Amino acid sequence: SCVMKDDISTLANRFSDSNMKNMKEYLAEDEFFSDPNTVLDEPLTQEYKVSLLYENDTLVTMGFSDYEYLYGAHGSYVYVGATFNKQTGHRYDSDLLEKYGKSKQDELIKNGLKQYFEVSSDEELFDLLTLDDNKIPFPSNLYVTDKGIVASYQVYEIGCYAMGMPSFLIPFE
Repeated sequence: SCVMKDDISTLANRFSDSNMKNMKEYLAEDEFFSDPNTVLDEPLTQEYKVSLLYENDTLVTMGFSDYEYLYGAHGSYVYVGATFNKQTGHRYDSDLLEKYGKSKQDELIKNGLKQYFEVSSDEELFDLLTLDDNKIPFPSNLYVTDKGIVASYQVYEIGCYAMGMPSFLIPFE
């Protein structure tokens, strides 16, 4: 079966409905938020967005963003890009970089992060990151755009909140 544009709308609605259900369950179970005497000075915030990032004859890439503010120092933001094969529905992920082999993948990731953080040495990079044993994890998020493969990490995944969501482009060769 093919992934059609109507299916993209269905996917977007499913994403939003699932997140709203999870949030309602969380709030109902949380002692602070479920207390009828709790008075909120600021509104809780939930924002979900789904967008079409890229499409060609065989692939479609969607972007899914989720921002929530549940009190505290700052809100929480998650972004996922997802690339699908239109004919099979297969979601591409780590297989997007398989052709490079492990050592080349590690080099691409390290160099991409150096570019993102505008540093030139491994030492400078590892001083910025919050990693065990200076082992950079494989990016949690890979997706295709018209310029190449985007590799990205979520907030807190490899660094502090202020570093944002480190990401970089691996151009098509």
